[in-house]
Amino acid sequence: MQKLLNDPAASVRRQALDAYETFLKIENIPALFPLEKDMFASETSMYSPLSFIIRNQALKTIELLGGTVFQKIEGVEIVEGDPVYFWEWAPMYEWWNKRNSRWVFWKKNS
Repeated sequence: MQKLLNDPAASVRRQALDAYETFLKIENIPALFPLEKDMFASETSMYSPLSFIIRNQALKTIELLGGTVFQKIEGVEIVEGDPVYFWEWAPMYEWWNKRNSRWVFWKKNS
């Protein structure tokens, strides 16, 4: 299933994220990191601005796996002249790095 997170079809990537509970655990979070750059953009509702929905869905999946909620900082990229919105991943990386450095400390001292 993890291979489906990198499938060329956005619908397959979304379905894989929807089924994350069946194959991902907290230690698998790095498998979601490439989705930070996912370029699939869509409206979330009729006439809403474009969003990178797979990026946002992957970030939400990381929150669920990690049992946390990240500060939401809205980012925007211009794609073919249109603004496309997404949640920044920087707060997640800060959390991930702190979490892992803590585990490294305990592993070294045990």
